[in-house]
Amino acid sequence: QEEQRQDARPEIKDTIQNFEDYDTIFIGYPIWWSDLPQILYTFLESYDFTGKNVYLFSTNGGSGLAGTVSTITSKLDTANVNSNAFKLHRNSMEDAPEEVETWLKEIDIID
Repeated sequence: QEEQRQDARPEIKDTIQNFEDYDTIFIGYPIWWSDLPQILYTFLESYDFTGKNVYLFSTNGGSGLAGTVSTITSKLDTANVNSNAFKLHRNSMEDAPEEVETWLKEIDIID
């Protein structure tokens, strides 16, 4: 919460050297206090996502996606952010393999 109050942008230790070579980006994150972790804001602001296909997945403790899809879509306004984000409650981890597979089929990543 302190980072959120400060609108912090924590430093990322390593960079992706060949980010421009990727057409499809999967971004996974936990929901922290009904928002993205602040370091994810750093990541979104550090790279050019223009024309990239972005897929989101998240874990939460009860707040669902908490508006993060629209936050990311707004930040990445030159990317193709898929609005069918995958979410999994922290108490449902045993169901994750099947649910992830179903989601990947829904978004046409696998057959």
